[in-house]
Amino acid sequence: KTMTIDFGATNCTGTDGINRRGKLIVTLSDRYRNQGSVLTVQPQNYFVNDHQVEGTKTLTNNGRNASNNLTFTVQVTNGKITFPTGGYTTWTSTRTNEWIAGDTTSWFTHGVGGLCDDVYLITGSANGVNRTGLPYVVNITSALRKEICCRWIVSGILDITPSGLPTRTVNYDQGNNGNCDAIATVTILGNSFTIVIN
Repeated sequence: KTMTIDFGATNCTGTDGINRRGKLIVTLSDRYRNQGSVLTVQPQNYFVNDHQVEGTKTLTNNGRNASNNLTFTVQVTNGKITFPTGGYTTWTSTRTNEWIAGDTTSWFTHGVGGLCDDVYLITGSANGVNRTGLPYVVNITSALRKEICCRWIVSGILDITPSGLPTRTVNYDQGNNGNCDAIATVTILGNSFTIVIN
């Protein structure tokens, strides 16, 4: 099946306060929960807060792992964000999403609660080029915890290493104590800074 999510030609403001316009074309080979299913998302003239988003995202259901949790391989190819002020950044990523909670409920069985109880652990890596032309590598060193109805990552650690520069360690555990908020800590050469993620 193919589903088109059309935000229109002008900005549409969501309940999360984010402006979106353009289309997302979603192709499904089978039901999301079925092993072997492939879901592909392709943006078409798609903008988020006036940043153009390009690339292809593919999710493949790998079935259940040794912990009896469904896992998904998530790949982004030709990822690109063009900034409204000029310049762009690119990335490619491969990660694994492990569905650790909420897979026995759904919108149809429990309404919003059937979505908001979903929790994923995310592992993997990415690489790309930032808006100044500097290559970078990202590695998740402690699984990122994503709770579906929370806008931000709840916990976990990742390293961002720009070419020729020290590694930036982003720790989502520090400062937010596992809560749903925008606080994280960045550490560079032993110096730590609290940041607020937009």
